[in-house]
Amino acid sequence: MRLGTLFSALLVLGAFCGTSLAADLCEEYGKNKEFDKQIEACTKNIEAGTDLYMSYDRRGSAYFEKGDNEKAAEDFAKAIGLEPRRKEAYLHRAHAYKKMEQLGNSILDFTKAIRLDPSDASLFFERSLAYQSRGQYGDMERADDDCGTAIRLDRKYKRLCVEQGYIGN
Repeated sequence: MRLGTLFSALLVLGAFCGTSLAADLCEEYGKNKEFDKQIEACTKNIEAGTDLYMSYDRRGSAYFEKGDNEKAAEDFAKAIGLEPRRKEAYLHRAHAYKKMEQLGNSILDFTKAIRLDPSDASLFFERSLAYQSRGQYGDMERADDDCGTAIRLDRKYKRLCVEQGYIGN
């Protein structure tokens, strides 16, 4: 069965059942690292107008995995526009910005994600890495502060921070 036919059938069945099986297919391709198929499935889901946040976020993730960070950042921005109170798309876009060496934008998105979930130690650790990469005046102190916060929230970050040059505060 062709992907388009299968996808159309899933959309009809999903609408009938009140669920989005198409979104599940979009996610499943990502789990199997079939990123071209994931992009196609997510695009069809977007065109159908269902599960838009997850479809943009997943399609952005597929573009990111393929190394197309500009398209990834665009899709993450669309997901953020749909649901600005969710941290995931900010986190994902921060990684895309970091790969494009737009470290200021990356730090801003990590900061937005932290505001949405200040108990997530990984966000502080990730932002500390972005600060270290940028290396502007004051960034090493900010990175050190973020590592300290990550460690206070979750002790497993102590080893990772020390490996990154954390000196403690």
